[in-house]
Parts: sequence; structure tokens; C-alpha cells
Amino acid sequence: MHSVRQVADYFLVRADEWSWRLGHLKLQKLCYYAQGFYLAFRREPLFREPLRAWAYGPVSRELRDRFRDARGPLDVPADFDGDEFTPEEREFLDIVLERFVEYPAIELARMTRREAPWRDAWERLKHSRDDVITDESLIEWFRPRFAEIDTAEAPPPPSEELVRRVLARA
Repeated sequence: MHSVRQVADYFLVRADEWSWRLGHLKLQKLCYYAQGFYLAFRREPLFREPLRAWAYGPVSRELRDRFRDARGPLDVPADFDGDEFTPEEREFLDIVLERFVEYPAIELARMTRREAPWRDAWERLKHSRDDVITDESLIEWFRPRFAEIDTAEAPPPPSEELVRRVLARA
């Protein structure tokens, strides 16, 4: 299992290689979608840190702390080691990046706030201090979206066949 920092660094490096620049908000949402789809298919997390329901959608506190003062496009990490990911994990992350990177960050925030994992944790937060988006809620939400998805809620994920092929080797 990886850390959210490793996954974020992967996205920053790959986006830069493809001439895309990522800001903090978009990076948070890419990590959310990666965790959601990975959990739904593998039933194990891609990274160990929890996601939380905050005002602009799902957030990793670790990434928020790391990029707290960042404005605009984030710097590409100089010390990134892509070998920490298997070829199948890299392909999976590339699929997520390609699928969601062209959406403006604020649209990704809107989309994630319409999805049940964030909504359920946000509702719980009104009655307790628990803002964690659970793995179970991510599995329940993302699992049926491999085959079919309502584009009003979120963009379609990679095809189930492609994800199965990629992750079967992981």
C-alpha cells in the first residue's frame, strides 16, 4: 500500500510529462477518484491515509498540510521514485489522470460533493466530529460505476474490462 503523498507525486510528475499542471484542489480530487475506483475494484485501499469531507469536497489532510500555502500550479517533486508503483498501478493511475484531468478543479469539487461518500460523511459531521469518508462508502459508490455511470454525477470511469485487465496483474 502507498501513501497519499506517493500517489499525489505520481499525478504531479505524470501531469507534467503530459504538459498539464495541477493545482491543489484538482490534485485532491484526483486522489479521491483514484482511491474510490481502486477500492471498488480491489477492495483494498491504494493509500493508507483517510479522505475527509470538507467544504470543497473530499480532502486528504496530509496533502492539505503539504500544500497549505501553495497558489497556482504545484511544483513537480524532484525526489519522485516511480518504481514504488507496479506497472499495473501506474497504468491504473494514468487512466484516472487521463479521465479527470481536463475538468476544472471547481467542477471536480462540485462533482465529488454530489456523490454519496462525501454527502454521507458531511451529514455525519453535522452530528459528530467524524468527517472521514469510509472505505465502505467508497466501495458502495464506485463499484456499480465501472459498468455504467450517470454523467450528471461524475464523468464515466475507465471501462470495467480495462480496469479488470490492469488490476488483475497488480
